[in-house]
Amino acid sequence: MKPIPVCFLLVVSICLIVNTGVNRSAESADFLPVVSSNDSLLKYLWQDTAPIRCIAVGDFDVTSDGAEIVCGGESGNVTMLKGRRNTWTATTLLEVSGTIEFLDIGDLDILHEGNEIVVASLDDHLPLAGEGPGGPEYWGIRVLAGSGNNWNSTLVFKTENAFGKIWGLKVGDFNISNPGDEIIACWEFWFDIASVHVYSYDGVMWTDTIVYTGNMVIMDADIGEVNSSHPGTEIILLDEDGEYIQLVQNDTSWEPTCIWAPPEIYAGREVEIGDVDVHHPGDEIVVRTRFVPGIILLTETNTSWTPTWILNGSVLFTDVGIGDIFRNHAGKELIAIQDRNVTLIWNRGQRWYHQVIWRDLAPLSCLSVGDFDSYYPGDELVVAGHSRYVSRILYRLFPSSLDIV
Repeated sequence: MKPIPVCFLLVVSICLIVNTGVNRSAESADFLPVVSSNDSLLKYLWQDTAPIRCIAVGDFDVTSDGAEIVCGGESGNVTMLKGRRNTWTATTLLEVSGTIEFLDIGDLDILHEGNEIVVASLDDHLPLAGEGPGGPEYWGIRVLAGSGNNWNSTLVFKTENAFGKIWGLKVGDFNISNPGDEIIACWEFWFDIASVHVYSYDGVMWTDTIVYTGNMVIMDADIGEVNSSHPGTEIILLDEDGEYIQLVQNDTSWEPTCIWAPPEIYAGREVEIGDVDVHHPGDEIVVRTRFVPGIILLTETNTSWTPTWILNGSVLFTDVGIGDIFRNHAGKELIAIQDRNVTLIWNRGQRWYHQVIWRDLAPLSCLSVGDFDSYYPGDELVVAGHSRYVSRILYRLFPSSLDIV
């Protein structure tokens, strides 16, 4: 991984906007109140024994109605949370002797009822042949499938040496020739060798397909319909040098194209794709930056790509998500976390607004959005991090007050 010189970072932090070509459009909305720990809109659902690194919402347990929450982190446990209003239960689905780094949910096995959970962990009990436990740490990707109290874990892939690292992992339909969803993992092998893999399951066996390689590490990937000149979906990759790369599948091959190459200070760390701007057709690319604290929106119109800097901050953001939690706004919103703060970001006309809606007890690491509590209409927000709490936040906003539920 190529470092950024300290002097360069100091100059960037002072001189943030000089000939970058990035539009800046954001305003703080002072009329929105901040949810407090005494508010009925907040609920601590459960507390882990160590900081939580990742969290996801989806319908993966067919024995219960609606979606569930799954989380993991430094405890090494993957935990399912399900409930309604004020009653919640926690069930441990998997234990590893390492750290759970990534979680996602999707329909990877079309022969299995319901969705599955994908877990990427940094373990010390996935040894090479002939080695015992307690040796070097290795990355492993597993798939959890089951229901109720019966869950099975399948090891899909593990590193064969100590020089592998996953920078980003998602679940989605990344291979149009394979039914159901797939896993995409952004690997770094042997110091800056990028290798993006798609793992597919056909009901019998797993297939590992390399869709991109390069000399710059790929930090993250996602998929959506972001390019109006191309029918179907595109995969977007972020490389460590700042390039935004589009992958288009042609039968069994993937064609890469650089769609934006800004200065390195705008390099991305995380990408999420969704329809967050009702005034723009199709999906938009949302990027959490890697060096300068900020959130960038990248949109395409008539083969031209337009970046807009919609939020900045004093420290780096640690996660960004898309969902519909703001009742007083048409369409979906962005939610970003920075240190202890949860910030809601939304669009009205040509302007972007943002407001801190919650401050946690300790720095936050992850968030997810979905309808996991059937008592309340619409989506709910869940956040977690160093406090070890999983917190549900309901945000029902009106122009000058909260709708307390």
